[in-house]
Amino acid sequence: MKMYKKGIALLLEAIIIFTLAGCSGESDKETTAATTKTETETVETEGAESEEEETKAAEVSGDALKINTTDGITITFGWWGGDSRHQATLAAIEAFEAKYPNITIEPTYGAWGNGDWETKMSAQYAAGTASDVSQINWNWIEAYSNEGQTFVDLNDYAGIIDLSQFPEAALTDSTFAGELQGIPISLTGRIFYWDKTTFDEAGIHTPTSLEELRAAGATFKEVLGEEYYPLAMNEYDRMVFMVFYLESVYGKAWVEDGELQYSEEEIFKGLEFIQSLEDDHVIPGIRKLAGDGADSIDKNSKWTDGTYAGIFEWDSSAFDNKKYYDDIISQYKNVREFLYCEDARLYYHGYDEAKIQMWADKETGQSGNFWLRAMGWFLMSLTDNMYIMDKNNREDFKVLEDIFIEALTGILNYQDKETNLFYQIIDKKEVEGNYLETSGSAMIAYVILEGCRLGILQKEQYEEIGVGIIRSLMDLKIIEENGVLKLSDMCSVAGLGSDNMRDGTATYYLSEPVVCDNQKGTGAFMMAYAQMLLLRKEGKTVQCEHS
Repeated sequence: MKMYKKGIALLLEAIIIFTLAGCSGESDKETTAATTKTETETVETEGAESEEEETKAAEVSGDALKINTTDGITITFGWWGGDSRHQATLAAIEAFEAKYPNITIEPTYGAWGNGDWETKMSAQYAAGTASDVSQINWNWIEAYSNEGQTFVDLNDYAGIIDLSQFPEAALTDSTFAGELQGIPISLTGRIFYWDKTTFDEAGIHTPTSLEELRAAGATFKEVLGEEYYPLAMNEYDRMVFMVFYLESVYGKAWVEDGELQYSEEEIFKGLEFIQSLEDDHVIPGIRKLAGDGADSIDKNSKWTDGTYAGIFEWDSSAFDNKKYYDDIISQYKNVREFLYCEDARLYYHGYDEAKIQMWADKETGQSGNFWLRAMGWFLMSLTDNMYIMDKNNREDFKVLEDIFIEALTGILNYQDKETNLFYQIIDKKEVEGNYLETSGSAMIAYVILEGCRLGILQKEQYEEIGVGIIRSLMDLKIIEENGVLKLSDMCSVAGLGSDNMRDGTATYYLSEPVVCDNQKGTGAFMMAYAQMLLLRKEGKTVQCEHS
């Protein structure tokens, strides 16, 4: 049987609603979101018989509504989701507050957990203490406000909210008791995330059918061990997966017109199916997952390290690198601040903030020389981070791009004109014993060609430089010993430490063994060559001929 859906399988509508509880102003606790105190009174006195109150209602109905841009207003706003949603919503709040400086938004947000968020919110709706504005699932309206007792009728605010931008069907789904109690903002779905590395270690490909998933359980247990599973699912994940399974078996929707379409016997078969996945070592048991101590599967360390090789998650929650952007950018800025030499336009190998290490300058804390492979690793980290970074996050991307281009153009000033390669100590060609080092030169070729592929560098200007380095490595550094080809002239190892031998001097860097086929060099060479092949495949590169 084929898996019911490998891609987006379940669509849940996220809806924004306004609760009937008022927002707080600086001196008036009865002011509602984006309304004046008069408008709040209209909501609170609905159904009153006095002519005066009816007049007030008429004055603020329909197009007559206006946003209060003068009085101090506080609006509470609650939602759940992953870090990407949190960051996007907080950015929207910041933009809103900039446009309406008299309005303060107080956010409350967190992870869905195993339904913990809904449990908390249901109690708040019952007590009347929920946020003024809330993100909900579409079915919460029926569950918590089926008679309009909890959420505001947004039809009353059509003069402010442009309802024409929403599909009529979506608005209909948000209407109960004749009232529009929410507006749709997003759709999301469940997909499988697979750790290909773990599947490769098990010697199998990622599953494309239920049969392959079951077989993977046995293979993982036999090849990798008892602790490894091809998939991990908590209670909520299992429920959703069971529904998909049952719908694929019986060919009918789980719910129609608010009515469950499955019998007790059919649901029991679904539960047996989930249990069979445990029995076949496809998924770990709930107790085992609870013992991992993670509040959600995507944050479980065993998913992170590949012990659990698959998860069944929302399409927006499992891989969110944006939450690390601030830390990543901060670290690169610190490296730029403390290790970059403006005069040489190169990066020192190390920095000691305390300025007490014997290799550190007592005034600057910097080490004394520019080691080629250290700069190679630094540049590789920049291109690799830019590869996975969202280019739409232009401000952060631009920081890395600027640091990369500055460092690359700096080191290219020291490229040997005759060989296209770079010296072990980058800026000291004349020092006796200094040599054209292979691993660092291959790293420079890699970052240039990857930079061309990513559009960071202009291909017309840079790709020939990268390919030229590869040509030279092939012509000058591949040697034959006893009928075996070897990649030569690699620094075996280098570092900075308390050992007097690792003092950061030129003598030290040139004293480390020079070897063949060290993984730090062969790996970089293969990575550079792969980038050249990818460029060629995309029709973007020149040919590399080896003499």
